[in-house]
Amino acid sequence: FNITMTSKIIRVVGNDGDEEEKYKVASQDEFLYHFATLILKDEDGCRIGGYLSLEDGQMYSVGKTRQPTLAAYPPASPPYPNRIPSTREDLPRLPASPPRNGIGRAGFELARQELVSFITKRANPVFVLRSPPATGKTSLLDLTENTLKQRDNTKVVRFPITEVQDDQLIQMLERSLGVRRDEITSLTSDTWILIDDAQLAFEAEIFWKLVVKDFEALGFDRIHVVIAATYDLMSQGTTPYT
Repeated sequence: FNITMTSKIIRVVGNDGDEEEKYKVASQDEFLYHFATLILKDEDGCRIGGYLSLEDGQMYSVGKTRQPTLAAYPPASPPYPNRIPSTREDLPRLPASPPRNGIGRAGFELARQELVSFITKRANPVFVLRSPPATGKTSLLDLTENTLKQRDNTKVVRFPITEVQDDQLIQMLERSLGVRRDEITSLTSDTWILIDDAQLAFEAEIFWKLVVKDFEALGFDRIHVVIAATYDLMSQGTTPYT
């Protein structure tokens, strides 16, 4: 079957809240062209990471920016023709992330027990869940968390990526676990770390070496890591540290 894409015209407000830019977006490719290096947030403060999450006629704000060191998309020639002319310069641009929806906004819940079981059986110690934006990764982590919390002697650490520096990420992880990284084997409960939006910090190699390679090398059967990451965002990587 054919899917007809409808153009959406949106407005974007800069960090100062005073200046704005208009965009016309009709596909995910055009979304990436305009916003792959820009953090958009809706009126609730949720991040927008894909064309399907945009609402026609809505205004979105620019979130906190980091150093713009990412390559432009698409290639310079030919340029996309759909941008509405503006008199101001482009806003600062950084990687975007899909809005954090999860299962909380739904009026009902599908437990997906078979899929959750598939994940929990294979997280020994690490399982990586990868898919395009807004395809249900956060909801699946929610369902996995709900299932794990029903188990005895089990600790679940929800770890959304809110920092991008190695030392900050490791400190956050140590606080969440209640032990230092060199004391992981002292954990007495079955411990699950559910990491969301991993693609935002793929450059933090020391952190990923810790949670992917070092945890596996420990051979400690009480630590498990489930990593959810978005791919198909041209400005971001495709896998954690490997």
